Amino acid sequence: MFVFKVANTVENNEQENSEAQPNKRRRKKSIVWEHFTVENAGAGCTRACCKRCKQTFAYSSGSKVAGTSHLKRHIALGTCPVIRRREEKNQLTPYFPPSKSGATGSATDPPKRRYRGGMYSPNFSFDPDRCRQEVAEMIIMHEYQLHMVEHPAFISFVKNLQPRFDLVNFNTVQGDCVAIYLREKQDLVKLLGGLPGRINLTLDMWSSNQTLGYVTLTGHFIDVDWKLNRRILNVVMVPSPHSGDALSHAVGICLGDWGLENKLFTLTLDKGITTDSEPGSLRGYLSVKNTNVLDGQLLIEHCYAQVLTSLAQDALGAMAEIVNKVRESVKYVKTSQVQEEKFLELKQQLQVPSMKSLSFDDQTQWNTTYLMLVAAMELKEVFSCLDTADPDYSLAPSMNEWKQVETLCTILKLLYDAASILTGPTCPTANLYFHEVWKLQLEITLAAMSEDAFISDLTKPLKEKFDQYWNDCKLVLAMAVVMDPRFKMKLVEFSFGKLYGEEASIFTNIIDESIHELFSEYIVQPHILQPQMGETQMEQPLLLTSGYMELDNADNEISNETAVDAANITANDIANGISNDTANGAGTDAGNEAGTETGIEAGTETAIDAGHEVAIDAGHEVATDAGHEAVNDTVTEVANDTGSEAVNESANGTANEGVIGTSNEAASEGVIGIANETINEEVIGMVNETVNEEVLGTSNEAAIETVDEMVIDKIELPHISPKGGPPLLPGGDRLLDFDVFISELSGTQQTKSELDQYLEESLLPRTMEFDILGWWKLNNLKYPTLSKLARDILSISLSTVGPESVFNTAGNKLDTYRSSLRPETVEALICAKDWLQYAAKEPSNAPLKLEY
Repeated sequence: MFVFKVANTVENNEQENSEAQPNKRRRKKSIVWEHFTVENAGAGCTRACCKRCKQTFAYSSGSKVAGTSHLKRHIALGTCPVIRRREEKNQLTPYFPPSKSGATGSATDPPKRRYRGGMYSPNFSFDPDRCRQEVAEMIIMHEYQLHMVEHPAFISFVKNLQPRFDLVNFNTVQGDCVAIYLREKQDLVKLLGGLPGRINLTLDMWSSNQTLGYVTLTGHFIDVDWKLNRRILNVVMVPSPHSGDALSHAVGICLGDWGLENKLFTLTLDKGITTDSEPGSLRGYLSVKNTNVLDGQLLIEHCYAQVLTSLAQDALGAMAEIVNKVRESVKYVKTSQVQEEKFLELKQQLQVPSMKSLSFDDQTQWNTTYLMLVAAMELKEVFSCLDTADPDYSLAPSMNEWKQVETLCTILKLLYDAASILTGPTCPTANLYFHEVWKLQLEITLAAMSEDAFISDLTKPLKEKFDQYWNDCKLVLAMAVVMDPRFKMKLVEFSFGKLYGEEASIFTNIIDESIHELFSEYIVQPHILQPQMGETQMEQPLLLTSGYMELDNADNEISNETAVDAANITANDIANGISNDTANGAGTDAGNEAGTETGIEAGTETAIDAGHEVAIDAGHEVATDAGHEAVNDTVTEVANDTGSEAVNESANGTANEGVIGTSNEAASEGVIGIANETINEEVIGMVNETVNEEVLGTSNEAAIETVDEMVIDKIELPHISPKGGPPLLPGGDRLLDFDVFISELSGTQQTKSELDQYLEESLLPRTMEFDILGWWKLNNLKYPTLSKLARDILSISLSTVGPESVFNTAGNKLDTYRSSLRPETVEALICAKDWLQYAAKEPSNAPLKLEY
């Protein structure tokens, strides 16, 4: 009776809640709604419609809900004809695990309860090839042994997971791994084939249990989207790793394999893996493969990460006894829970504010030793008093030893911070190295000159080793930071001033000369600028008057008489004006002699031969050119170039051709011929090449003023309108003198190279989030040649190892298993793992099977 009342109470509460919130609907949580939609059937009724076969089922009528069991049966038991046909096509039979009674499940058994949170997709298509590929990628990415597919435990696992999967053997999975390597290599070939710049290679030597060596060659480059890329290109087995030509042989294989013979920029290697003759051999090889890059000088013989590791090992080795005492103290506390509790209790009593916890170090990773020392040093007071709480502890360093540990940590911190740029999620651009290296060089130099004998003795050996690295790499480092628009040469001047004092200018000039030399080598290289997607074309410079009058021939019909008159006026004005001005004001003896001889010889012939041709063809060719190019270009160019030595000879000769020994008419005809043939072909061509370098800036003011008046007062251009529109240049246009003014103004400016313009521009604000590659992408059109140089320099890598090996002190070594594989397989496994990290994973369309 009591239960009945409670039930009635619950039902009443539910009815009240439903009446109070009539519009609130419960969210549908059943998995069947992935395959069904709810449709209104009218009069408060709804039906569930299958998304595949469009069959409808009762769902709700008024306040009654039919539930979802019949909808599940439609999908799971194969009632849906679309699903049934698909399964018959794939010849698949659903797998049901055996029941608890031992009988195998069947399609008629009721489905098991499916817990929410899983993915439900009864339309599962088993693909054995896809499964084999996934197994191969798993082995590659996690560096499992290829023979794992033959291990009994793995075979048992796969059989229970999917009995229909055909197990593969060693040879099959090896072929699958190589197939993945070849597939990814095709994509990388396409990427390198469209490389707009050069490539930088880093070389690292891996040892093995045998006497064989493996050279890993990694390419660093910036692609067309100005993204920095790092790819392992080859792993070359060298039978004699310490021979003089082992690395050169590996580089040759890499360049030939990828077709990069003419795209090599720099080589970076580790001095520790080379013989005494190897750097010279590589430098000669680099010079032969790339003769246009400072004669092969950009060979970086030291790996930045290995240099820092070597310095850290030297510092730790100098204090090995004290470091080992700290290590044993940490081990004493961490290996026993009782002792660790005593240590923490004593820490609370002493009120030590340190939040660091003790940790063991890995002696093959020097950064872990540094972090262990830092934590122990902050807890030195606890270690010093630990013997009072624990009489068995007798390893506490003395206060003087703790002071030495503090000095050691200060030096290791400099090295640790300098290596931080190599451990980030992205590859650093070359400009970032300079900031760390020059500061480290300065700090070590100051420490070596310290009055404290312990600090000085500890850092002097480090300074000698790091001086060698700095001297060998400062050229590349400085050129890279010059490509940063926030610093340019200013940071080089500042840092060299700190390092070299009064001699800084000597080293600064070396950097400046070297980068100018490298830039000049890029200028002589063939350069074709191809604008990238999203970039706009740079606006072309505004042409002179002729640039405004590019019209169709049908709109340029001028009578022969007007053309001849305009040509005669132009010829007479040019002949009289230039001959008088040049002979009286700006002429020279060489000009008069050249003008006289040219006038006697060329004037007569031109008057007879060229004059007739011009007179005949004036209505067709000169008609347009008189108002377009022949008049304006000739007058304007000669006006600008009258004062130059190069044009004086041509101008004097042209003028005298029409004056000496000929009549005005002959002069007119002769000069017209010269204007159309000689001026346009020689003088204008010469001006286009040399006007900014030799002619402009030395113009004769008198000649410019005379021709300026002649252009405005004497030449009257015909009214030409484009296709019925208003005239572009009315007869009273007063902007012709503006064109001359612009030409004169540009002529007075000294032409500067892209590099000089870039260096003279003001520095950008120094922000931490600056995207240097994005800046060069935006300014690619402004500095077409300099941007090519920046692309190659900024992609230089000064480290030969990956982020995972920056602090490694043991060197890279192949394990015993991989050393037993064929060299081709080793290369495929290492390269494929690197490439798969960058490959875009396509979403799988294959549904997953859910057993229930």
